[in-house]
Amino acid sequence: MNVSVANHGVETIAVVTGEVDADNCSALTGAILEQPELSASLVIDLSGVSFIDSSGISELLRIQKAAQADNRSLRIKDPSPAVHRVLEITGLLGTLGLA
Repeated sequence: MNVSVANHGVETIAVVTGEVDADNCSALTGAILEQPELSASLVIDLSGVSFIDSSGISELLRIQKAAQADNRSLRIKDPSPAVHRVLEITGLLGTLGLA
């Protein structure tokens, strides 16, 4: 997994590529939430994610909870078909701003 994070005005955009699983999912949270200057709106682009397991989904929910605690919004952008399917099966499309 690779995560690149950049501020774009009012949004902080994290672009994630590769596989997000139990072996690396905590790095996702660290890469996003440990940024020195987070915008009020966080966007996680999952278009390049080929696989995500329950640990990765859990981390997305953890990031969302932390964002809400800091009065930030979180939105998932362009999930790959594989990620979209997992979010659909788990009923989390609406929770993560995709419905």
